[in-house]
Amino acid sequence: MNILTITCQMLADSTLDLAERKVLLEGILLANFEQATIEMKDGALTCKLSIVDKSLIDRLLDTAPCFVGGEYLYRGQACLIGSINYIDGKPILSIVESGKLYINDKEFPF
Repeated sequence: MNILTITCQMLADSTLDLAERKVLLEGILLANFEQATIEMKDGALTCKLSIVDKSLIDRLLDTAPCFVGGEYLYRGQACLIGSINYIDGKPILSIVESGKLYINDKEFPF
């Protein structure tokens, strides 16, 4: 199965059905115990995609150091491979198969 690299333009295109597609997303991962998102920038467009994979935080905690005392446990450049689904017509990243988080010039695969 081919991996489709997702852009903000693709997420904004309501005619493009990305459901169940294996996708690659690159951007800033923001994650805490309650929620996770990836913020992407595509030229002048900026977009956020919610991540609902409940195992993501546990996998990150097992592999990468987290921030303490702030709003997010994780905030850093990331590459994620996973699957998109839709909730109420909005795309979400439902499954994160694998990824890499970059903190202080170090790579943390998970």
